Amino acid sequence: PTVLARLASAPVGTTIAEGVTIAEAATTEGDTITAPVAFADGATGRVVYTVTPQGEGAQVRIRLEQDLGPNPLDRIQALTGGEVTPLIAAAASAATADLN
Repeated sequence: PTVLARLASAPVGTTIAEGVTIAEAATTEGDTITAPVAFADGATGRVVYTVTPQGEGAQVRIRLEQDLGPNPLDRIQALTGGEVTPLIAAAASAATADLN
C-alpha cells in the first residue's frame, strides 16, 4: 500500500508515542490524515499526518495536538512549548519504523 493508505489504515489502539494512542478511526482528506488520539493522562487530541510525494518515496509531516481544556496552567505550558519534543520525536520514529 501507499504511505497515505498505510497511515490511514492504522487501527484504533495503535500507539503513536508512549502514552498516546489512536482513539477513533482516521479520516483522510486529500493528502492529510487526521486521527483522534487519547493521552495516558486522560487528555484528548489528534495526530495529523501530511503526506507529500518526494521522488520515489514520500515526505510525511506529523503534527500532534492536545486539547487544552479549562486548566490555566495547561494553557500557559502550551504557550511556552511544554514538553512536546519527546512525544513528537517518538511519534516520528514510530512512523518511520512502521513505514520502512
